[in-house]
Amino acid sequence: MLVYSHCKLFVGICSYGFKHRLVKYGLMSDSQPSQPASDLFVLVAEDNSLNQKIVVRMVRSLGCNVEAVANGLEVMEAVQRRRYDVVLMDIRMPEMNGLEATRLIRQQLPADQQPRVYALTAGIGPDERQACYDVGMDGFVAKPVVLEQLASLFATLTR
Repeated sequence: MLVYSHCKLFVGICSYGFKHRLVKYGLMSDSQPSQPASDLFVLVAEDNSLNQKIVVRMVRSLGCNVEAVANGLEVMEAVQRRRYDVVLMDIRMPEMNGLEATRLIRQQLPADQQPRVYALTAGIGPDERQACYDVGMDGFVAKPVVLEQLASLFATLTR
């Protein structure tokens, strides 16, 4: 619990600092709510419950709609139920890994209903990176996830 409390505090501090940077650069006024509006639907696929909670909180703080799952099988169930704009996909998950789930998404969903899929990873070598691209991933989000990195990514998707 102590680790989670520290992470919760860290996310709060990052969110606070991020809002002030948005105000400083004219992307948000002080009178606006702390969550920039976004109509993105994001699926977070992460088997580590602490990491999942942190990423979900960050995505939500950016004003996105967000759901979370813990493995590739749950990813496939989720993308069959609802259309997502973005999937943040852990590579190493139980039952079905992120590579296999991405490959199935690309095979099974019509092209106009496919989300952008970004690997959530703490670091991978060139071979793993190529494997991500080979199954159809669109890019990478480094762990530990930084709020500004997500904001920048989502901003490019909403333009």
